[in-house]
Amino acid sequence: MALSSEGPDGLQDWRRASVVPGGNRLPTRDTAALRDPRAAEEQTALPPDLPLEAPPGRIIIHLDLDAFYVGASRLRDADLIGKPVGIKQKGLLATVSYEARALGCAKLGRVTESIERCPALILVDGEDLSFFRATSRKVFSLVSTSLGPATPVEKLGMDELWMDVTALIDGHLNAWPAADADGQRWFSLPGKHAALKGDAASSTGFHYSATAATGHVDSALPSLRFIIASYLAAHLRELLQSQMSLSASAGIAPNKALAKLAGAAHKPAQQTLFAPSDPRDYAAYVAKRRLRSLGGFGSSIVERITDALAASRGSEPSAEQHPADASSLTTAEVRKRIDRQAFIHAFGTAGPRLWAALWGQDSTSVVHAPEFPSTISIEDTYAPTGAPASALSTLTAALMRRLDFELRGKESKAPRFVRTDRPAWGEGGGPLVRCYEQIDDGEVGPWMRWPAGLRLSTMSGGWGSRVSRQTAMPVELFDETLTREARHAALLRTLEGLQRLMCKPGAPVRLLNIAAFELRTVPPERAIGSWLAAAEARTAQRQSIDMEFLLSLPADIRAEVAAQHGIDLDDTRPTQQVACLVCGALTPPYLLHDHAMWPATGAPDAEAEEASDHDDAEQDDLAHCPLPSCGISLPARLVYEHRRWHEARGSTSP
Repeated sequence: MALSSEGPDGLQDWRRASVVPGGNRLPTRDTAALRDPRAAEEQTALPPDLPLEAPPGRIIIHLDLDAFYVGASRLRDADLIGKPVGIKQKGLLATVSYEARALGCAKLGRVTESIERCPALILVDGEDLSFFRATSRKVFSLVSTSLGPATPVEKLGMDELWMDVTALIDGHLNAWPAADADGQRWFSLPGKHAALKGDAASSTGFHYSATAATGHVDSALPSLRFIIASYLAAHLRELLQSQMSLSASAGIAPNKALAKLAGAAHKPAQQTLFAPSDPRDYAAYVAKRRLRSLGGFGSSIVERITDALAASRGSEPSAEQHPADASSLTTAEVRKRIDRQAFIHAFGTAGPRLWAALWGQDSTSVVHAPEFPSTISIEDTYAPTGAPASALSTLTAALMRRLDFELRGKESKAPRFVRTDRPAWGEGGGPLVRCYEQIDDGEVGPWMRWPAGLRLSTMSGGWGSRVSRQTAMPVELFDETLTREARHAALLRTLEGLQRLMCKPGAPVRLLNIAAFELRTVPPERAIGSWLAAAEARTAQRQSIDMEFLLSLPADIRAEVAAQHGIDLDDTRPTQQVACLVCGALTPPYLLHDHAMWPATGAPDAEAEEASDHDDAEQDDLAHCPLPSCGISLPARLVYEHRRWHEARGSTSP
């Protein structure tokens, strides 16, 4: 079959064809001859009831950020670049840099053992995940924005992404652009193109060659669709490196499971394409893989399968048959020794999906991650002696940082951090760990979502004793007129109330989890206390300003300064003065009547009051001026005006 290099007219079968530029189809080859006899036998023994995806199939890209915690840590501390680094969480290393791996350290290794193997290892605190979550969200934003809203992007944890680029690639081929003089074609990205560092063209698309795929290729004769997808994956990896200084590996395959396996074949900063035309090749690709490497096969499931295999032998598993971590069990052995019915019966509703995964089949869709999560939570565990007294306050602050980043507008500038080196085991000493505290600049945008619920989960006994209580989120959290400390205090008070309801006094707390949930699109009503606090804050602010100097400024400058400090200029205007009709002195209008009647003292004395011919004078209750220097008696109804008269004269108020 010949394919035209221009336009879609000659592309009726491009989805199935393997091509090179110029329109020539590559000669077909018997790929079975490339396989060993055992693999060929497995391919011909696919279960007849196994659901298979028909060609042309999907195009899935899997991105995995290399040693993500280390890469993110290097963004805030360039001194870590090129050095052996381990991210400490409790007594383990959540991940280690590739420099540390070359020196004998391993992911999830013990801190003490890793330090013995590599004394130069730099430990970085990984307990507070706020910065790592923020970096992960920026990665997702960069990738999803580049691919456009029509391309689903799914997150797995903080460091993995799946993308279903089928429609994007097929749409490009339907309008296949002409090649330039060098045989390169342009792939235009549909997303919003923000200003990026480096090559301006990188934000709008990339050039590719249809001659061969880029990166590693683990299957024969990839189609043109997957060749183009390999260049798209390479472009996304280049974007992450150039825009965020993060390294990533990629896998390109017809389904999510195979894309993840392919991406793990060559790391770091590499990519692998696996896209055979025969579904039997899927089974051969996963046959020799460790069962734990397949998605969905966690440690508990693998141990159950290992026990079942041992029981089928009619004896207790030996060390050779049943290793402690079941790490040697392969996919091929499970397929050979367990039939489908028994497997599905053992794992219930998850059985069909797991059984299909043993043969490299995965029909699950890429589900686009929502813009906002349904629940935002912070959790920490503690020693059997219990959490320290400050634990709840520390977690509350961490939750506020996460809410600020995920539910509020972008920061106007990159966050800044202060580094402190602390012993790994606290007062017990140990190697130093680099800890980083973010400096809150207060430059976050307005709220975009408002969580209505607050839940606290604790565990005081064994690991099965977890209990939870929930309540309404205190509205002070969203009040922009309050300080961060006041917002933190309001949230902490609510959580402490929930904790008192759940925990017995003196019982050690082994786990704390704080969750904000039920995100809403409209803000809650402000608390009455916040209105009063805001008024007091404005009064204090006004008293700290030299009002006489403020009123002497030009009108435009005066208005600008008043706006910055929240001062209402209407309340600062001098009271209008009027002339007394008796003596001609200037007096405020509300004092004119009293001043005219008693110009000498400004207020009636007791004798004048008694001699007054007002019929209602005797009806008034008498009061005393609260000013010690005055102290005269006068009708209670006149106390307020009398006090204002003292203020107008500049007398000291009581």
